[in-house]
This record gives sequence, C-alpha cells and structure tokens, in this order.
Amino acid sequence: MSEKTTIEQAVERFLDHAHEGHVRGTRNGYNEFAEFGVENADQLRDFIHATLNDPETRAFITSKDGSHISFYNDRDNVFIAIEPKSGGTIHRPDLEKYPDYFDNKLASWKAQLGDNFLEVKSGGLPALQEAFTEKFGHIMKVGPLARLGQAFDIAIDVAPRVLGRTFKFIPLAGTAATFMIARAEASDLREKAYEAVVDGKLPDGALDHYEGILRMHQLQANLDVSIIGHEVEVQEHYADFVAAYPDAFKQHPELIETLEPPSLAEDLFGQELDRNMPEWAQNAVAVHNTAQPGTPAFSPASL
Repeated sequence: MSEKTTIEQAVERFLDHAHEGHVRGTRNGYNEFAEFGVENADQLRDFIHATLNDPETRAFITSKDGSHISFYNDRDNVFIAIEPKSGGTIHRPDLEKYPDYFDNKLASWKAQLGDNFLEVKSGGLPALQEAFTEKFGHIMKVGPLARLGQAFDIAIDVAPRVLGRTFKFIPLAGTAATFMIARAEASDLREKAYEAVVDGKLPDGALDHYEGILRMHQLQANLDVSIIGHEVEVQEHYADFVAAYPDAFKQHPELIETLEPPSLAEDLFGQELDRNMPEWAQNAVAVHNTAQPGTPAFSPASL
C-alpha cells in the first residue's frame, strides 16, 4: 500500500473476494449481509462505506503508521479490516461459535502496539483520522474517505423526510444515498427509544424488541421500490410492539407516534398501515394530541 493509497482503493482490492465469500456465500454457505439489503458487489461497497462512517462504529489502528486499521460495529456485528497487501476484508463473525472473536483481536492489538495502540469508541473512520493526527502528529498512512464521510450527515441533516424517501424509492433505490437515508432514520429512532428507556418511559427489554423493527424498516427501505410493499409488515410489527408494552405507552402516549417507523405510503396518501394497533393506543394518541391545542402533534414526519 503506497503513501497515496486511499480507503476507496483498499476497499476495491478486497471487494470481489468479500462479495464472493460473504455475500454469495462461498465461504459460509449463506449471505451474511442479506438483512441489510446487500445482494451484489455494488451494494456491498456502499454498505462498507456507510459502516466506516457510521457514528456507532468503533475504530482502531493495528499498526503504528496507520496503514493497518480495523473497525467493528457492535450493533450490526460487522468487522472491517484495511490492510496493505490484500486490501482487507469485511465479514460478520459467528458469535455463537466464537463469542470472544473481537475481544481476542482487541487483546492482540493492544499487546502488539502497547502505548501506540489507539481506539476510538464511536465515530468510525472520521473520528479515527482525527484522533490519529492528534496522537502522532501526522495523518494516517492510508488516505481519507472524506466524500462518503459526509454523506451520512447529509442524509440526517438536509434530506427532507418525504422528499428524501420519494427520491430514494424511485431513482436512487439500491444506492448509497438510499442506504444512508434509511440508516439515518433508524439511527434517529434508535436514539429516541434509548432516551425513553433512560427516562424510565420504556422498560429495558423494549430496546431489543424495537431493534428488530428498525432492522426490518431499514431492510424494506432499501429493497422495496414499490413504495408500499413491506411497509405494511413493518407497521403491523410496530403495532404489535406497542401492544406488548401497554402500561408504558398508556402512561406516555406521545411515544406511540414518536417511535413509529416512517412510512411513505402514510405520508403521501394518508393510508394507515398499522391495522393491528390496539384501540386503546389509537384513543391515547387522539386524547394526547387534543389535550395540547396549538402544539404540533407528535409525528414520525418530524423525525
């Protein structure tokens, strides 16, 4: 890997190998990334770039000059390594067979580098690049990924919800923009759910339950170009989620709409897809919104 090697070039070096082994399944016999809507090499490339820049991704240097770097996203259980010769790899460790997979790697890196070891616990590649420069006084040997590093923030900050989803479902379906907008939506909802648990509004166990709904929402947002399609399934699973925690949602009815995954069909056509929503929940939302005249109703469109 030369002084001018970029992250993009490193990813291209291992993309075909990773696609063959971990998407087409020649290594383990199945597509490790199917739940994220990754079915081909282009989608895998987009997924790699998004993970490298995901605010929840942990990042590490595994050589002092920064030519070897690694990443791990606990939420998605995705491991990425950038290396000089092969370019690197991406895969999802089998945590049932190897529950200490990542801890063992972490211990090895720490033993190898000693005081030169560097970890950033969140922020992915952008955070690692900044921390590396601060620690060693020069940039990492491997080059930046600045262009895509900004895309996730753009998805959150400047894509209007309905407009963004309209574009992504029609001309941008299956692209990096599609993926990042969907991930931004999921990230925002996840944060709101976490805050609700911290504030005592939802029980701890609700987070794992809710995570399954977010994964489903993220998958359909990347695959479903028919606009409605699997949004019905997502909304009905969300209705089941609300029904599973009646005490919490009855006490805090604003959460019912605050945590509802966005639905393009509902936004554009006013079509209610959550037919399983219990009657008490619908009444609670109506009472809550009526009780606050002049205050905008809680709506997923405001997320």
